[in-house]
Amino acid sequence: AHAGLFKIMGQLGAKRTPITLAALIPFLPEEPVAPDWPWRKYLARLAREAVPLMTLPDYAGLIRDLATRRAIVRASRQAADDAAAASPDRTPDIILADAVGALQKVADKGLMKSSRSPIGEAVARMLDNARAIKDGVKQADGVPTGLVDLDRQTGGMKPGMLWICGARPGMGKTALMVTIANNVGRASVKRERADLPGWGVLEYSLEVPEEQLVARHVAEISYIPRQPIQFGRIMAGDIDDEEIWRLQDAQKRLDEMPIILETGSKTSVAEIRLRVRAEKARFARQGVELRVVLIDYLKFITAGDRYRGQRVYEIGEITGALKQIAKDEGVCIILFAQLNRALESRDDKRPTLSDLRESGDLEADADVVLFLHRESYFLAQTPQYRAGADDAIAAFEDARLRGELIVGKNRHGATRLVSLYCDIAASTFSNASDRFA
Repeated sequence: AHAGLFKIMGQLGAKRTPITLAALIPFLPEEPVAPDWPWRKYLARLAREAVPLMTLPDYAGLIRDLATRRAIVRASRQAADDAAAASPDRTPDIILADAVGALQKVADKGLMKSSRSPIGEAVARMLDNARAIKDGVKQADGVPTGLVDLDRQTGGMKPGMLWICGARPGMGKTALMVTIANNVGRASVKRERADLPGWGVLEYSLEVPEEQLVARHVAEISYIPRQPIQFGRIMAGDIDDEEIWRLQDAQKRLDEMPIILETGSKTSVAEIRLRVRAEKARFARQGVELRVVLIDYLKFITAGDRYRGQRVYEIGEITGALKQIAKDEGVCIILFAQLNRALESRDDKRPTLSDLRESGDLEADADVVLFLHRESYFLAQTPQYRAGADDAIAAFEDARLRGELIVGKNRHGATRLVSLYCDIAASTFSNASDRFA
């Protein structure tokens, strides 16, 4: 009876008709609600027992919460039934992915917020925000990468944005991810000491194991030009007493930074969404805002069953979902992707947007597209260098500590090449102007 009544009220509301008892009566069913309860009498009772207007939002919230609880119970029972009765070809990871996906649908529906906004009010909020930034009362939303020239172009890693960083193997994708994570961690520590909310980082390393990833973080934090401690040496224990002291100092500094590592071999978009929400809540309890999610790399993210076996469409599904997570959770997601080998056959091996166009919707979904390039990697592959030619060795040495970030797409600014200093063996990138001045 209530569902039927609510449907009538919805139809009246859609026509902008005031929903009153008089407006409802002509559309009520002829059959009574229950024996001895005709509709007019029942409506009079509902009106008499209605909650006060001032409590309506809280009452509606309670109804929504209870409905969400029931949906969670249904989804959990269905997951348990599926796990118990699954056929042999349904492996545990498929069952788990389906269960997570079902719970995610409940979360999306039960926790969704209204996106309706009159344009006048939206403009007023935007102007208030701009004035606050201009007056120094508030900082711009972008979290800096710590690479100054890149931050000038992009405005930093802003909430709701999806960045794609593409490169061939050996270019230093993981080293760049570690550098950005550590730079945000450094900035977060400074903010917390100034009584500002810290910036949290969630870092997915789906290819590199935890031990190597940690060694890379330590190598980057302890980096001193001309005295680097390579992460390979750290893992092998090939370090002297002075370097031990530097690594212990790095451990203390990293311990202060709100960086969470995820080093599983594979993950799904649904699992990423749940992990982002969980870490966001955990960080919030510590007075820290989760602002950056780094994922290395695309190949190890699994999609749903809809496009199984059609990788181009799967990639589009993944990037579209990651973009939605960034918007819903107010984080910037940086997704690292491996480019195809076709560019290696060109004379100019710098990547361009055309190198992404066979990879689903990577370019379309991204707010910023970066390409990481190191000329020294290709110089080391030449026959002249391998033969020990002086000119080839000199060219390699000149390029060895130089890298480039090519901004191929930028919704909020220019697209230019950013020169970088890099020491890949120590997992370090920094501003070229600081090293090559």
